[in-house]
Amino acid sequence: MNSRVKERIQIVQARPKINGPRLGTIQSISSTGLAVVDFPGNPLGPQIARSASSIDAARLADWQRQSVSVLLLFEDSDASRPIIVEAVPSVSDAASSQTPRRPREKGERPAAVPAVESGRMAVTIGRLVGIEANVALVETGSGVPQRARTAVSLRNLKDPVVIVDAGPDGPVIIGQVFADIPGSFEVGTGADLMLKGSRVTIEAEVELVLKAGSSTVRLESKGKASTTADQIVSTARVANKVRGGSVQLN
Repeated sequence: MNSRVKERIQIVQARPKINGPRLGTIQSISSTGLAVVDFPGNPLGPQIARSASSIDAARLADWQRQSVSVLLLFEDSDASRPIIVEAVPSVSDAASSQTPRRPREKGERPAAVPAVESGRMAVTIGRLVGIEANVALVETGSGVPQRARTAVSLRNLKDPVVIVDAGPDGPVIIGQVFADIPGSFEVGTGADLMLKGSRVTIEAEVELVLKAGSSTVRLESKGKASTTADQIVSTARVANKVRGGSVQLN
């Protein structure tokens, strides 16, 4: 095979997929303060992981030193792109820090213990029932609300949430299921966003604000429209009509 043919051949290697969250451990901390993690069934070996914004380098170092398990999510299910969401103490650690449990009554079923040691965790869909002292309350069918930590920003209280059972420390919200596409889009600096169609409708229940620099157009549900700008220019090719119950000029 000549060199020109070789240059045209590309070897494509599929990325191993990881479906759902996993429990892992922090193997080391890189020179840039990022954690290197590993988890059961990892096909690639230890990988550098990103962390939730609430987790700083000091907490990562503590978790590594104490060999605490961490809850991992994977961007696009890619095994090489883990994200640390929260620490999950082992069952034995949690049991040693709690008071002894009461004896079970006759016929009472033992409490379910999450299979955290296997590295796999149960994922359920629940609903938000309220916010108490800035902590979410969730319910997953048992009828008893539970306090839950969250790894994501919650858009509202009506859409269901994706929950993992993180052991004795309680559930962790790892996502929210929306009936429609969220109305907040993030684009890079200098990027353009264009909506195009035969008819485009933007609807707000209370208020719609269009803003660019010092110019603002505000539409209120009560029927008030206001425009604020350093200069306002109105141009019409045929007729420029101003109608109202009364027209006031300064």
